[in-house]
Amino acid sequence: MKENKILKWSLILSIVIVANLFFNYALSLTLNSPNHDDFCPFEKTSQVVETKQACEQADGIWNPVKSIDQKVIGPEGYCDLYSKCSNAYQEANKVYEQKVFIALVVIGVIILIASFFVKSNLVLGSAFALTAVLDFVIASMRYWGYADELLKVIILFIALATLIYLAIRKFKDRV
Repeated sequence: MKENKILKWSLILSIVIVANLFFNYALSLTLNSPNHDDFCPFEKTSQVVETKQACEQADGIWNPVKSIDQKVIGPEGYCDLYSKCSNAYQEANKVYEQKVFIALVVIGVIILIASFFVKSNLVLGSAFALTAVLDFVIASMRYWGYADELLKVIILFIALATLIYLAIRKFKDRV
């Protein structure tokens, strides 16, 4: 029977996509993501505040208007009701994304290792390896904006060293 490469690659890519959707959805059910409305409720942020005192009472940050000719028409500034609550939300989201990152990396490593043990089924072995790669990409994209520069270098170094080690161990005698 002739091998159908399109069918094989369609199956591999389908496994990769569905597995990563499954991992991410399962994590969203097990790890509680912060809700922006819990930090910045609509009732608070929908109010109109036109004075510094009212802004401070609403836990906002007053931003005075700077005019070149010193003539101010209308309010003397504006109230940022989102600044404090958005910062708190961003901090909570950073912690959440860090947990997701760690979980996805652990899952990716397990799936990558499993791909080396599925020698009898080329489709499944390839699908597992590509699933792990996509899992690492998704994990990095989700957390990359929150990670500091040194952590980014460390993450990339560990990933590269691990992949090189696995390549040497798995394919050392094949030329």
